[in-house]
Amino acid sequence: ASMSKFVRSSKFRYVQGRAANKDDIYENINPSPTSAPDSNFIASNSKFFAIPWKGGGGPFVVHPLSCKGKLNSVPAVFQGHSAPIQDLSFSPFYESVIVSASEDSSLRVWNFEQLMDSTSPLKEDADDKCSVQLQGHSKKVMLARWNPVADGIVLSSSFDNTVRIWDANKAAEFRSIELPDSPQHIAWNYDGSLFASTCKDKILRICDPRSGSIAQKVASQGGSKGAHACFLGETSMLATVGLSPQSDRQIILRDSPDITKPL
Repeated sequence: ASMSKFVRSSKFRYVQGRAANKDDIYENINPSPTSAPDSNFIASNSKFFAIPWKGGGGPFVVHPLSCKGKLNSVPAVFQGHSAPIQDLSFSPFYESVIVSASEDSSLRVWNFEQLMDSTSPLKEDADDKCSVQLQGHSKKVMLARWNPVADGIVLSSSFDNTVRIWDANKAAEFRSIELPDSPQHIAWNYDGSLFASTCKDKILRICDPRSGSIAQKVASQGGSKGAHACFLGETSMLATVGLSPQSDRQIILRDSPDITKPL
């Protein structure tokens, strides 16, 4: 068989991007090489972006969007974890609140309102005194997602085969849901009443955070790589993105009241 049978042609092979102006970029970025493969890698809101930073323990940098150009070669960092950070997510309610998920099996919720504003970078390293710890997972925490409508509610996933729901305002665990295999991606729906998870067992699950039950499940993409899930705004539709068993790129649309029948 010829190699052309297995090589897909790309419509974008000859498309070239245009570099941004020097005044519109951020330089001297030195990210951690160990972020979770299914995380967003970088988090941002209307005032800041945050990124796990290379260094001992689990440092990360929060930088104002208004301060373009070169970051300091050794910038001030937030440091409270004992192992690398896997994911970061800003609160949808407070622009100076961010949650970090780490290989040390914990999460931390940070409030840096008194430490920096949107006009200048952090001046000195911030330790865990400006954070609260959420502890309960027994293995590395891979992802963290804020509930879009309930203040202080955080969803996390871990290699301990659980997804957990936390009340950050009380620094307490609200619910733990055991799964048959490692969760690879998690996503809230628009009103925060349900969340989806995809797992290493290639099953898509819809979970009820209040009861802790698995409301629905169905075989998702059958490829070797993890699938991502995303609820589509205010609609009831859910999209999963991944690879088919033949390693073709694949998007499947489903209606969340009944995910067993793709649209």
